[in-house]
Amino acid sequence: MEPLDFSYVLAENEALINNMVSKMSRKTPAFVTRHDLYQAALIGLFDAARNYKNTKIPFGAYAFHRIRGSMLDFLREQRSRSQRRSGIVHVDYEETDVSEQEEYRQMSEQEEAVAEMELTKLTRDVMCRMRETNSLRDIDIFASSVFHGLSHVEIAATHKLTESRIAQIVKKLNGRFVRCAVSMLNRVS
Repeated sequence: MEPLDFSYVLAENEALINNMVSKMSRKTPAFVTRHDLYQAALIGLFDAARNYKNTKIPFGAYAFHRIRGSMLDFLREQRSRSQRRSGIVHVDYEETDVSEQEEYRQMSEQEEAVAEMELTKLTRDVMCRMRETNSLRDIDIFASSVFHGLSHVEIAATHKLTESRIAQIVKKLNGRFVRCAVSMLNRVS
């Protein structure tokens, strides 16, 4: 079975992503934005679209677990960064159903490694293509926010811009990143 068309998958699952982000954002610390969770959810949906092979399981059910797992991975990473910076002992936002967590853990490590390598290659290719049409400053701001997890406040201080300008740049490049990734995926299919 060939990979699913990501633009179609995104259109079909937008409500699911928004619902999951909304629910998850109620349980997260203030430093985790809805935009960050949405990014993580898109990565999970992308991963699901690339690796969905089992026609016995509906795509929506498969995607749900991939999206949720991606958001939980992102939150774990943010929690560990926050703990390193501020000495917080524990932030409990993983109030999830045990069966959901167990199903996510049962995915094979090899499948996860392959998916991560494919996603890393695609991300690298998309970023190279974006460098052709965007300023290096904007690319740096986007990468600092999305890939390195820096807050808009930290990025604004580094680039001597306002926090709202940073948010505008990240939002603009995020749209371009998604469109470019979808375009590249459609060419591969």
